[in-house]
Amino acid sequence: MIGVSDRTAARPLESNPHPEAQWFNGAALGLFIHWGISSVHGHCDISWGMIADTPWTTEPKVKPEEYFRLAERFRPDKYDPDAWLKPAAEAGFTYAVLTTKHHDGYALWPSRHGDFGTRTHMNGCDLVRPFVDACRRHGLKVGLYYSPPDWYYNRHYMSFD
Repeated sequence: MIGVSDRTAARPLESNPHPEAQWFNGAALGLFIHWGISSVHGHCDISWGMIADTPWTTEPKVKPEEYFRLAERFRPDKYDPDAWLKPAAEAGFTYAVLTTKHHDGYALWPSRHGDFGTRTHMNGCDLVRPFVDACRRHGLKVGLYYSPPDWYYNRHYMSFD
């Protein structure tokens, strides 16, 4: 029987062969915007701030219940993707990626799936569309990061310790 490490160790990395993905190999400079409800707190690591004893951060830790309550105060009234993306394009960035849902489970668009996001906390506001539109206005390729783990959904069963 072949172990997982045996199978993955011999497997070479392959480029995405899809014709519309070929721009990426020459893209060189991209902007990754890792943003969400943790910005309300201002001093905790996005999602990971509720996991005890993470060795990579000195940021303050928050209890999961406190972290999830940040959604009630998340009001990005100064959200202006053009202010982020215009200077990025002028500086030579060729693409930008927005975290549309991180491990905390908060969706930045009004998804019908799940009970944690702008649909339930911001009257259905879509924060992704303005980002996509701004990327296109400034000639940037659009990237959307979506994390499959959902700690909000699993909050009653998951150990944050």
